Amino acid sequence: MNLQEGFSVLVPAFNEEATIGKFLNDLKQALSNTKEEHEIIVIDDGSKDRTYSIAGGFPGIKVVRHPYNKGYGASVKTGVHEAAHEKIITIDADGQHDPVYIPEMLEMMGEYDLIAGARHGYISGRRGFGNNFFCWLASYLSNIKIPDLTCGLRAFTKDKFCEFSHIFPNKSSLPSTTILSFAISGYNIKFLPIKDQPRGGGVSKVTIIKDGMRFTGLILRMISLFNPLKIFMPISILFVVLGCLWLLRTLASTGGFSPAVAMLFLTGIFIFLIGLLVDQLAEIRMSIGKINNILRKSVRNTD
Repeated sequence: MNLQEGFSVLVPAFNEEATIGKFLNDLKQALSNTKEEHEIIVIDDGSKDRTYSIAGGFPGIKVVRHPYNKGYGASVKTGVHEAAHEKIITIDADGQHDPVYIPEMLEMMGEYDLIAGARHGYISGRRGFGNNFFCWLASYLSNIKIPDLTCGLRAFTKDKFCEFSHIFPNKSSLPSTTILSFAISGYNIKFLPIKDQPRGGGVSKVTIIKDGMRFTGLILRMISLFNPLKIFMPISILFVVLGCLWLLRTLASTGGFSPAVAMLFLTGIFIFLIGLLVDQLAEIRMSIGKINNILRKSVRNTD
């Protein structure tokens, strides 16, 4: 069955009873003037409060509920699966993202494959330093400037999302994984400057140390999947350079050739060769993802 024209707005929510009511009112108001057919899907991720009942009280809004908390990424994947439209918008239920940006994002979807909100000056202190560091690291590894890696306001197509859905995590790191996946695969990405708003209630589910370590591991894992030479090549060069420096030292001091020099050179060569092997495996994985996407569209068009 072909997907209907229009767009779907996905609202992942977990224990957001303090904000979900006002946010959904603001969201419906922001979409009231759009001429495109659309739907709003709230994904309640096993909330322990009244999030599900409040969202279910809004007419015209579809509410899907997880029996237990699976994570932000799992909520988005559930919403994409339930969506009746090809164009997808994701926005958090805590009220930090103003839905007035959605019409502008929809206009950009013809030119860009992923439109992501880019907040400015929304975090300070240690958490702000950590976010800036992750953005810098992701920018270096993906070869594009990434001003905001974790903003939950996104626009993309169901088709492109499903190409990578099998590697997307179920936890809160899905936004960063999405950007890296699209960027490293060569898809067009647009970062839309937005003004972030204070939380209307509740507390953030992100912790500095635990989630910081997970984000760092996630970035390295994603690059290993899509562009492994970005990691293996610098390490290989480092060992070769250390070998050259050690060789100069031994020649100057003893005039001989130290076994440590051979060990450093061989380590650098082996790391480079392993990087080439992993890079070929990454190319095969990308090809499989594209083939699966083609088969998925073929099945959808024949239903």
